[in-house]
Amino acid sequence: MAFARRYRTTAGAITAITDPIGPAGRRRLGVDNDPMPLFWTIDSKARMFTAEADGPVTLADALDLLEAMVGAKALAYRKVLDGRRATLAMTPDEILQICVKIRSYHDQPDLGAVAIVGTPEQTVIFSRLLGALAAGNRPFKVFSGSRQARNWLASQPSALTTQ
Repeated sequence: MAFARRYRTTAGAITAITDPIGPAGRRRLGVDNDPMPLFWTIDSKARMFTAEADGPVTLADALDLLEAMVGAKALAYRKVLDGRRATLAMTPDEILQICVKIRSYHDQPDLGAVAIVGTPEQTVIFSRLLGALAAGNRPFKVFSGSRQARNWLASQPSALTTQ
């Protein structure tokens, strides 16, 4: 059985959780047995940040993911974000807050390539957010399947320096 370190913000503090990675499709539980809609893996050796969404993603969930990425100094890593099983649980103003946060990272010298995996319907819903991601000085592409996204990312360089 594999284990993964997960982080969840609770009452302003970041709590680390080590939980088993179950078979595909099984929802993992976080603090207080709350479903965790975002799961991520940071591989410092491969310089890869992988995130998956499963269920309703809130503003707090998205900010937690961004904080984890920045805290791990992983902005220069290649990133694959799979949101095919995500549902939107944010208002338009909250999506705008995420866009502003993402754009604040664009002044970093090295941003890793980003591959987004989503359905055609999601690309319409998240067009504003995708625009904020694409505005950075880095390779960016949207895919309908994770295999194509990972193949494309494998051909993209990771920044050689860390933040």
